[in-house]
Amino acid sequence: MSFSNRAILNGLYGEIPIPDPGIESEVVVVSTFDDISIVKSSDTLVWATTDPVTFTVAITNNALAGGAILSGLSIEDTLDTSIEYVVDSAEIDDTPIPTENVSFVGNVLTLTLTGVEIAPTESINVTFQVQQAAS
Repeated sequence: MSFSNRAILNGLYGEIPIPDPGIESEVVVVSTFDDISIVKSSDTLVWATTDPVTFTVAITNNALAGGAILSGLSIEDTLDTSIEYVVDSAEIDDTPIPTENVSFVGNVLTLTLTGVEIAPTESINVTFQVQQAAS
C-alpha cells in the first residue's frame, strides 16, 4: 500500500512571481507490511539557496508488544540527478552512520543500518543531507 501527497506553491519570491504551475513537492509514504511504516520528509519544501537540504526517513515498527523486531535494514534512495549526497551527513537518531555503511553510486544512495533493531512500538529517524550537484 502506498500513497502520494503533493503540495504546489504559488506566489512571489521577493518580487519575482513563481511561474505557473508553481513549485511542486512530493512526499511519498510507503508501507509494504501493515506493521511497518516508512515516511520520508524534508526540512524545506522550497529550495531557494545553496544550503543543503536535510531529508528524514522515519521508520516505525507498529507491531504490538511481543511482535516481530525489524533488523538487517538498509535504505535505498534514488536521488534526482540535480542533487548529490553530502558526505558524512547520514545519521540514525543523531548518531553518525559509519562511512563504510554509506554508498552513493550514480544517483543512488544506500544506507546500511548495521546492528540496528527496531522493537515493536519503536521507531528511528534516519537523516541525511543533499546539495546541488556540481556542474
